[in-house]
Amino acid sequence: SKSCDDIGEIATMEAKALFSESRKHSQQQNAPEKTTPFQERMKKIAWCELTGKGNLSLMSAPLDHKYAQRLAFFQIASGSVYQSNNVQTKKSLLMISATISTSSRSNKPDFNHFKDELGIGFKTPVTELMIPSSYPYEKMVNLIIPKNMPQPKYSSDAKAKSPETEEYYRTVAETICKSLKNVDGNSLVLCSSMWSVDYIANYVEEYVKKNKLYVEVLNQLHGQSVDRMVNRMRSGVQPQKVMIGMQSMWQGIDLQGEALRGLFIVKIPFQTPNHPLTVERSKAWFELYQKNYFSDVSVRQACSMMRQGLGRLIRGGDENKEYGVVVCFDPRFSAPKGERKAYMKEIEAAFPEGMLKTRTMVNFEEVEEHVKTFFDEKKKLRASSNNIRESEEEELQVVGIGV
Repeated sequence: SKSCDDIGEIATMEAKALFSESRKHSQQQNAPEKTTPFQERMKKIAWCELTGKGNLSLMSAPLDHKYAQRLAFFQIASGSVYQSNNVQTKKSLLMISATISTSSRSNKPDFNHFKDELGIGFKTPVTELMIPSSYPYEKMVNLIIPKNMPQPKYSSDAKAKSPETEEYYRTVAETICKSLKNVDGNSLVLCSSMWSVDYIANYVEEYVKKNKLYVEVLNQLHGQSVDRMVNRMRSGVQPQKVMIGMQSMWQGIDLQGEALRGLFIVKIPFQTPNHPLTVERSKAWFELYQKNYFSDVSVRQACSMMRQGLGRLIRGGDENKEYGVVVCFDPRFSAPKGERKAYMKEIEAAFPEGMLKTRTMVNFEEVEEHVKTFFDEKKKLRASSNNIRESEEEELQVVGIGV
């Protein structure tokens, strides 16, 4: 019966006690005075996370994830060398994926993040090829960028959200609620933190109850598996469904047709700045690579995640079945040119070119109406297409009778 905050405080106390005991134990050991460069890179960062319905998980990850990935890759790559009649022969590796490039531009792909993470292309030449998408995004999608959004201010304390930040999320949640009834199918809300998932899901649930809407809210934090929630989304639109989540929701989900017609992106998917993993890696990154962690890792990962997230909506090339709206709320998308962050060029390059052609900037109060207009036009096109098809079938029947 404890609230989320109470559980979080208990988890924090338990975590502190756990790490205190661990520190005492390590101090009692005769640890070497110096560590090797390899040991430094392979140090583990450990932290606790509150997941699901108050479950406390102890997590760990290498300090230098890039170095760890390179080691793992070269162990795999070494299998491409084999012995034949006492002669060592090298086989080439072919790596194929829809999102290896952080850019969606087929004429200007960017494989640098992928190559850098695996440590390839420094000495051995790499052949790169990006095949253009055949999807007519300009006919299938309407990209909506709300303007005049409240400007969030972020605190170093994850629990202490500023009034400006709460106003931002309240505006996002309210706009989503008002838009849902106009979406011709189910919707997906992609967040970048547990706090935002919890806030928006609770807001939507209250709105649905208050207005007696026939809508089912699927909250990733309520302990259901992603597979189970995805199956609910595929089960139909009676009731209409909205799935709200983070991380795993951005990638690997296949929802076709009316199972997903509305995609709402709350924020650019940057790593949470005060997450222990981000904090510790940021401190060590310049010493390891003489680069800024945010520009070297965070921006590139955000580009890759954005490409993944945008790919949830259109799952095929049939524009009569695959279509919908994408609403990106982050104020950085609508900032004036003189105030735009330098990295926004890289973020926007993650969007398919055809999708960017449909970009519409409107005041956030007008998002609801633009969503309605898009789906109304799609209904008219479908009705027109059905009438043409019926006319053609009638003509064929008349010709058949005449013969």
